Amino acid sequence: FASFCAVDQYGKEFINHIEANILYDNSDDLARAIIGDESTKIEFVKHYHYDLEYLEYFLSGAISALGEERKTRNRDLKIKDVNEALVQDRDALQAACEAATAPQEVQKQPTLEDEFLAYLGRRGGTAVMSTGIAGLDKALDGGLHAGLTVLGAVSSMGKTSLMLQMADTLAAAGRNVLFITIEMSRMELIAKSAVRGTKERARPLLDGKLPEEKVRGLIFAYRKKTGGRVELWEPDAPLTPAFLDEKVSAFCEQHESPVLFLDYLQLVAPVRAGMTEKQTADAAVAMLKQLARRYDMPVIAASSLNREAYRPGSAEPGLSAFKESGSVEYSADLLLVLKYRTDADRENKTAPRHLALTILKNRFGATNEIGVFEMRSEGLVEVPNPSEMLLSGRPDDATGTCVTCVMEGQRPVLAEVQALLAPAAQSVSRRTSNGFDYNRFAMLLAVLEKRLNLHLSGSDVYVNIAGGIRINEPAIDLGVVLAIVSSSRDQAIDEKVLAFGEVGLSGEVRAVSQAAQRVQEAKKLGFTTVILPEVCREQIGAVTGVRLIGVRSVGDAVRAIS
Repeated sequence: FASFCAVDQYGKEFINHIEANILYDNSDDLARAIIGDESTKIEFVKHYHYDLEYLEYFLSGAISALGEERKTRNRDLKIKDVNEALVQDRDALQAACEAATAPQEVQKQPTLEDEFLAYLGRRGGTAVMSTGIAGLDKALDGGLHAGLTVLGAVSSMGKTSLMLQMADTLAAAGRNVLFITIEMSRMELIAKSAVRGTKERARPLLDGKLPEEKVRGLIFAYRKKTGGRVELWEPDAPLTPAFLDEKVSAFCEQHESPVLFLDYLQLVAPVRAGMTEKQTADAAVAMLKQLARRYDMPVIAASSLNREAYRPGSAEPGLSAFKESGSVEYSADLLLVLKYRTDADRENKTAPRHLALTILKNRFGATNEIGVFEMRSEGLVEVPNPSEMLLSGRPDDATGTCVTCVMEGQRPVLAEVQALLAPAAQSVSRRTSNGFDYNRFAMLLAVLEKRLNLHLSGSDVYVNIAGGIRINEPAIDLGVVLAIVSSSRDQAIDEKVLAFGEVGLSGEVRAVSQAAQRVQEAKKLGFTTVILPEVCREQIGAVTGVRLIGVRSVGDAVRAIS
């Protein structure tokens, strides 16, 4: 029995809890404890300070080992305790102890590498799914991955249309899609998908104003394109998290490579009466996150934004912009926001509006603006060159304008800075900035007056970023300065000149990030001269077809355009 305890795995732990010499130097006491009555055992435990349950546990282990030994020898004698074993069959007890102390083969535990490779094997080739939007796929390293994605936008922005477009693209690629709609009816979604890319509109199709043959053709084309792999499901009862779990689980058990869409998050029903809207949203997010992990699939849910996002001129949507925010931004693996590109697009009710799709949170990648899009009949279409769009209509030989380059995420975008100086109509001159931070604008005016002796106190000064966009990046500083100087001197800047760089209070021109990308974007659009910080020019070196003028101060930059 002493050998059994010394070699057995649990026996070693047992020994670690008591004095190591008990099992050997006090073998007589141990033997009396084994064969003695209950009071003797209790006294033994009190004397040597270890747990009676440990003793009884290992006694039962020895009895079990003896019982197995007797089975192998085809003996039916039932052993009640060690004392009886010593009396009935001392040799069998000895054999059982020897068998227990014999070296045993330890099962090899899988390594972390084995575990991870097994995980990859279970996932197969369904890890990445293209959305059909090139800019989004590029930003997400190929497309959608397993996890929870939340798409936020104000009402009537097009989030449902975008999700439907993605769902149809995934189905056409062979994925099985479950699209749960709470906001719109199933037939409304079918109509929206059926008319995408055609000259027809969804409302006449829903109202029955199209010929039957036309209707059949549209629905058949939609069904053929998706392969019938999109299940549009409209719940016939309030969709609680439990109801959602039941439906999605049934779908995933019947289909391979599933993808889940939910439109939309804030319409999920509460688990019980009395729950607040935030508690309800938290429960819905928790269930969606659980489903994404359980079935290792992409889950895309639409979300409304809070009231602040609806106001004209409101700040750029951030993580807290999601309605009932909290667990939404914490639990989501990917947060996307669809927003108006400019305030002009917000007010535009007829012509195609330009929208921007932005990544606010990406658990495994960068956060940035993906690109500029237009909502057309064929769905959300990416504008291939936003710079060209923003510079269209630029007048020739106009004073007070300068083209600059800013970074929107990882994408360089050219923008036109316009400045106008006019005699002050009142004793206090006006300072107006549109699309550019007013405090920074006031700082640049002070730098020009102090460092260049440019007298602006008697003039009203206006600065505008053409196209209605807003720019907060410091790289626009040099463009603003040169536009103001151009207007002040009534001297036009060559239309093939572009300038970027941050301006400090001493009038120095400081380096900016990703200068090489900015220069390449300027070259692509036909600019032949780029005025940039000297530090950036040294880093870039020579660029074929583009003259790089490095400047250290605003004085150097002004002399470069004179």
